[in-house]
Amino acid sequence: MELREDFVKEALEPEANISKLCQEYGISRKSGYKWLQRYAEQGVSGLRDLSRKRRKQEQTAEKCESEIVSIREEHPDWGGITIERYLQAKRKGYVPCSNLPQFLSSMGAKALIFEDRKAELTKSWSN
Repeated sequence: MELREDFVKEALEPEANISKLCQEYGISRKSGYKWLQRYAEQGVSGLRDLSRKRRKQEQTAEKCESEIVSIREEHPDWGGITIERYLQAKRKGYVPCSNLPQFLSSMGAKALIFEDRKAELTKSWSN
């Protein structure tokens, strides 16, 4: 963090050349301006590294979760994509497919994540 503080201190001087400073510090101009913006908004605390933890996509509604489990129990060979299409056909609204395999795994069900994709690719190549 000291590197960032030093960069900001130098960048805030009246005749500072941001491009040259970025080059000297071995950072991109985009990073340099990002640090300056964070410093302006949050002070020194804004120069800390932010978490790289991925933000969760839209959560599957609790109402749908029990239905997904029951569908999976009835059709254990169906993967996330097939379940998603089944729910869409029943007009239950959009259920993000990327969440379904994670949800099925978290519920202890055997998630067949790639089976539907493999079948789709096989169909498209055989045409």
